[in-house]
Amino acid sequence: MARRFKSTDPTGKKSPWKRATPRPPAGRRTPASSALVKVELVPPDPDAAGWARRAYRLALALHDALGDEHIDESTRAAIERAFAAFELGYTDTQIARVAHLVESARDAIRETQRRELERAYRDCAGVLEQALYPVLRRHVAFDELVQLVRQLRMEASAQVAITEGVSDLLGWNETARLHASAAIRAALAAQRIADSDPED
Repeated sequence: MARRFKSTDPTGKKSPWKRATPRPPAGRRTPASSALVKVELVPPDPDAAGWARRAYRLALALHDALGDEHIDESTRAAIERAFAAFELGYTDTQIARVAHLVESARDAIRETQRRELERAYRDCAGVLEQALYPVLRRHVAFDELVQLVRQLRMEASAQVAITEGVSDLLGWNETARLHASAAIRAALAAQRIADSDPED
């Protein structure tokens, strides 16, 4: 559950932006804190793959942030986004299982010939609900599953439908919105500080 509270700008004026901090995902892909050791960053070869060069740049940025006792809000928000993107909160096995469930639900509802389509939506949602991981069943309302099944039927692209369905079920869409809100809030705060700087 995200924490929300009112914020103000340096002039004391109420801000329309509510602070919403996404809960960090479980650390399944990164080493445990207790397992971390001091490492030396080795630059990749000039002909290294693009992802390797970007990983090194990201590692440098994170290393610099760890050495700064007072990093700005924008950097903190960027670190939270990077961690969330790397972790995702679920293992590949769990993600694949949910994707298969969503695909099966889409196939079933698009192949149905039943005249009472609304009943078919609810039946399909019920099957999907029973097949979900318990933690997802606890956090996804049945009516939301019905709406998801309805959207699966209407979306012509299987890839788009499955992507959107999995993102909804795993909470990725909401997490992305919260991270976007944090990035916007940090950018606006930085702009206010820059605008109020008499040296600029």
